[in-house]
This record gives sequence, C-alpha cells and structure tokens, in this order.
Amino acid sequence: QHVRVGKAAGLTDAEIRQIQTGPGDPRWTDFERGLLRAADQLHRQASIDDAVWNVLKSRYNQNQLMDVVVTVGQYNLVS
Repeated sequence: QHVRVGKAAGLTDAEIRQIQTGPGDPRWTDFERGLLRAADQLHRQASIDDAVWNVLKSRYNQNQLMDVVVTVGQYNLVS
C-alpha cells in the first residue's frame, strides 16, 4: 500500500528503498533528513525536538508545519 501511494506521489524505487535506511542515509538532503526524523519522532514520542523543528521551519510555513504533525498523527490514529 505505502509503496503504491509513494510511487503515485512520484517517489522512485531507489527513493523508496532509501526510506528504509532512515534519516542517517547520506543521500538525503538536510531537509529530507529532517522530515524523516520528524515522522520518526512524532511516531515514537508524539513530539518533535527543536533541532528538527528548526530544519522544517527553514523551508515550511506554519500551515505546512502543522500538516507534518497532522499527517503523522492521522497515520498513527488509523494504523
């Protein structure tokens, strides 16, 4: 299911495999790494630390930041 949705959103097979290695993979940009860390932190502890939040804030506006939180929260709710 997730692979199908990811591909429909434009992810390549290589990117999907790379997601499995997590945010420590050196091929991610700092921002992409921040998004992965945000999802991991929200899933594990229901919060995002300041360092990751600041990475996201460097590129996202307030609405987009809230979308990150809501998206992970919604996933946790239905899964």
